[in-house]
Amino acid sequence: MRKKLLQEVVIPEGISCTLDNRVLTAKKGSDSLQRKFNLPSIGFAIKDNKVIISSNKGNKIDFKRIMSSAAHIENMFLGLNEK
Repeated sequence: MRKKLLQEVVIPEGISCTLDNRVLTAKKGSDSLQRKFNLPSIGFAIKDNKVIISSNKGNKIDFKRIMSSAAHIENMFLGLNEK
């Protein structure tokens, strides 16, 4: 069954994020990380200090992709905080 899927990842303090053409760039000081998300059925947005990953009509494969993308983004933030 297809349904609306949504996952939010909170951007930690001190990290700034930009989203340009499906490329998420996270910066902290002089360090920056980039990740390209080439998933046509998944939408990405930055609102209210959160990265929002969503799909309007998602199935279980889209759910897996959304959760994997959220994990990648969280790991980007962890990597920037450890430096």
